[in-house]
Amino acid sequence: MQVYQGRYHHWFQPYRWLKDWAMWWNGVHGEKDKFDLGRYEAVEKRIRDNRFARWLRDVEHFVDARHTRKIRVKIDYWDVWGADHTLAVIIVPLLKLLKEKKQGSPFVDDDDVPEHLCSTACPPVGEYETDANHHARWEWVLDEMIWAMEQVADESGDDEFFDHSNVNDSDSFSAQVKQMKFDKKGYDKYQHRVARGLKLFGKYFRALWD
Repeated sequence: MQVYQGRYHHWFQPYRWLKDWAMWWNGVHGEKDKFDLGRYEAVEKRIRDNRFARWLRDVEHFVDARHTRKIRVKIDYWDVWGADHTLAVIIVPLLKLLKEKKQGSPFVDDDDVPEHLCSTACPPVGEYETDANHHARWEWVLDEMIWAMEQVADESGDDEFFDHSNVNDSDSFSAQVKQMKFDKKGYDKYQHRVARGLKLFGKYFRALWD
């Protein structure tokens, strides 16, 4: 497999530069514990209403329209022998970088997280506000996705549940199977968590943005 994906945008982004500077100048921080949505929207509105900013946005859109993102994907036939493994190997570092660089969090349903992370475990908030666990829920979901994908990428991830210490290699296969000890309870718990992480990945796939 060979994959190349170029940048979304070219380096010339005057409107974005002005917007970033205006946010910094007005003290609108991107850190999740300092972010003020109301203040951000007020500054953004002033930028949109500014004639010079609108001109810069039009210039940027003009250049954007003439810039095509370069994407090349080559799939080899052996990549589909274990397509789940192939994808997991790519997804794990992608999710880890997303977790490191993300600038916000989507809404996560209380049903998908432990009780202590639910919105109901926090003091009530206003209609357009997020509760104290808003970002923590997404962090937990990302961790579960990453862990599940790591297990899929690791072909020996479930070896710990099979004890071969009493297996006699000189015996028949059926005898070796009987000699092997299997931790079914631990294995079922492990597979349940893997399935949950993969289910969360599917459910929040469209929320995987920075």
